[in-house]
Amino acid sequence: MDIKYRILLVMIASLIALTGCGGYSMRPEKALSNFAKAIENGKIGELSLTIYHLDASIFTLAPLRVNDLITHIMVRKIDVDGTRLIEHSDLLKQLCSVTLVPVKQVSYTDARVYYVVKDRNGRKIFDVALWRVYEGTQLDNGSIFVFSALVNRVEFEDNNIFYDAIIPFLPEDTIFYYCQASCNE
Repeated sequence: MDIKYRILLVMIASLIALTGCGGYSMRPEKALSNFAKAIENGKIGELSLTIYHLDASIFTLAPLRVNDLITHIMVRKIDVDGTRLIEHSDLLKQLCSVTLVPVKQVSYTDARVYYVVKDRNGRKIFDVALWRVYEGTQLDNGSIFVFSALVNRVEFEDNNIFYDAIIPFLPEDTIFYYCQASCNE
């Protein structure tokens, strides 16, 4: 193989890797705005929601990144089609209107819940990862944990709507755990 050809291939591969081609990098605000437009335009039935969650009682040896959670042997996966999303469109609209406040100090992801909304072609519109962060001091609600949210790979301060939006689709034991942890306010 000619050396010029090899150099050109390496340059192209490097450019693809550096620009993130093949992935998505849509800003979270834009992604939620696109989701809101899909709801307003009656296209929510063409979307799907996939939820991955790990029971809170399961101990892991190391914090879980999103890919670790998805592939964990004990993960529960829930697929929600567009017809079920239509039933809860008012709740999902609230998710679109949330004010995203970036965290001051990024924490280490230890995902326990991850969900992704995709269009009918399987392309991600947005995704959310959720986990607890140890604060070290007791909060007003008696907890020493707060929740953190990663929306399209950007960490934001917790907002209950990130949980509320998926509660209709979760099993009762999972709802009990997250409501107990985040609804004590």
